Amino acid sequence: MNVLSDKPLVSVIIPTYNRADLICQTLNSVLRQSYQNLEIIVVDDRSTDNTETVINSINDPRIRYLSHSTNQGGAAARNTGIDAAKGEYIAFLDSDDVWVANKLELQLASILQSDNPQRVVSYTQAFYSASGISESTYTAFDNRFFVPKRGKELTESLGDYLFCHEGKALTSTLILHRSLALGTRFRASLRKHQDWDFCLRLEARGAIFSFIQQPLTIWNGDPKLEHVGRKVDYRLSESFMTDCRTYVSSKAATAFLLDKVVPFLIQDGTRKLYCQKIFCQGLVHKLISGKQFTRITARLWLKKLKTLRKLNFMRRVLSS
Repeated sequence: MNVLSDKPLVSVIIPTYNRADLICQTLNSVLRQSYQNLEIIVVDDRSTDNTETVINSINDPRIRYLSHSTNQGGAAARNTGIDAAKGEYIAFLDSDDVWVANKLELQLASILQSDNPQRVVSYTQAFYSASGISESTYTAFDNRFFVPKRGKELTESLGDYLFCHEGKALTSTLILHRSLALGTRFRASLRKHQDWDFCLRLEARGAIFSFIQQPLTIWNGDPKLEHVGRKVDYRLSESFMTDCRTYVSSKAATAFLLDKVVPFLIQDGTRKLYCQKIFCQGLVHKLISGKQFTRITARLWLKKLKTLRKLNFMRRVLSS
């Protein structure tokens, strides 16, 4: 039996801001999908370039262009798309990423084969392309740059998967039932890590994350592109963890703080007692060894050690 025989409508939500030079390749990757019962909702977050003109030049009735009157951020743009969606299922795609041609077909088939499709959040591997995306990128996959290496285990919490084991659930890979998206939505008040927050709250609502170990999205890693996720401000990360603390274990919270917050506090030379507390929690949760704990503690309190050397040392220890 063909599980796609009913062909439910899929709403593809693409938030964008000043991506006139990239949005065509993103849209074309959706229009070339083997699964064709879809609508594309582009939400322009008040671009100042010619994004609208570029989108309107693509003659396909399935594309709907919506525009914010003010710049509100990617989370708000995705929520606008969720509210406007007519499809039974919703897929997200960032306006600088692209999809492999059979992405929607494979994911939707996987969802519909489950016992409770309305609870499933499907996500996949992605190919990380550090040099940007061109037509040749589609045929030049190198498995060294497939992320994540594995999916979340059935008994593993999403927070532990993401923060303790370097897991990923990239927004551009997600497909889920519209009711799940409407009931959860993105938190526009967060200035960073909105994608993690969305996924963690999905899990808290009872969503089941289902992984396809195949690179069906190409993640644009061009270093010249501006991304909120690249904004280096540990205070945004600390605020995120404070807000979502009820959704993650103590171990996951500690791993996140060791990676995203503590190295920058060491660089600043501030809140040493707080850093020491996180080190102790890291030791308890076996995120760092006893030897590592002794070494980073010693360096934390050595005032003569240059702050830049402290930061580099901390990063080496946590990656070892």
